[in-house]
Amino acid sequence: MVGKTSRDDLINEIQRLADELDRTPRIRDMREHGEYSGTPYMREFGSWSDAVEAAGLEPNEPAGQRPGRDALINEMQRLAVELDRPPAIPDMKQRSDHTTTWYFDEFGDWGAALEAAGLDPDVPHNRIPDDALLDDLRTANNEVGGGYMTQDEYETTGRYDASTITSRFDGWFAALEAAGLPADPEGRDRGPQITDDELLEEIRRLADELGKNPTAAEMREHGKYSVTPYTERFGGWNDAKNEADLEQNE
Repeated sequence: MVGKTSRDDLINEIQRLADELDRTPRIRDMREHGEYSGTPYMREFGSWSDAVEAAGLEPNEPAGQRPGRDALINEMQRLAVELDRPPAIPDMKQRSDHTTTWYFDEFGDWGAALEAAGLDPDVPHNRIPDDALLDDLRTANNEVGGGYMTQDEYETTGRYDASTITSRFDGWFAALEAAGLPADPEGRDRGPQITDDELLEEIRRLADELGKNPTAAEMREHGKYSVTPYTERFGGWNDAKNEADLEQNE
């Protein structure tokens, strides 16, 4: 299809597919039977459930309700069979109703999730080449108008999870620099600078409050800061917990 697919086009295709299937379609139904892949829906609506709701349909799973550990593992194994290899993050985003956030919250990182599913995280097909990540950063940066690009801005247009990029390049700023993009333009108003010690102390405070090591989702819900400064500063949520001398969640 030439040109950018409109929001109405995406909604109409969900509704058409729902009529054809006589039920609410899942994202893999769209991939297998629809006109579009899952990617434009992720970019336009943020999640498949939100896209389905925008089409006036009832999501297959309540939005925000994370399946149990076994269900997450089963879905990863299903994708592995379908792909004949361990699934990468873009595979999950484009071929499943599950969000990658559920896997990071439950397992800590993508490799740990693969291992829990009995899959080899070191299979070459599973690793996104560095050049592909950097190229996508540049493409996304053009789409958001150039200049400094936040992780949230990247997530709205990029193909991959920002957490994959921060983990690979040891931080968001380092990834931007590797891509030849502005990492923190002089004069950009970033507000009061949060120190590393303040970030780490907040993790410890939340751990004391909860009586356990907090997940990224719990920091977003109950913490003083978002997860973004932790991934930008330390390279990932688990890396930040390590710096705070907390063990990773099992």
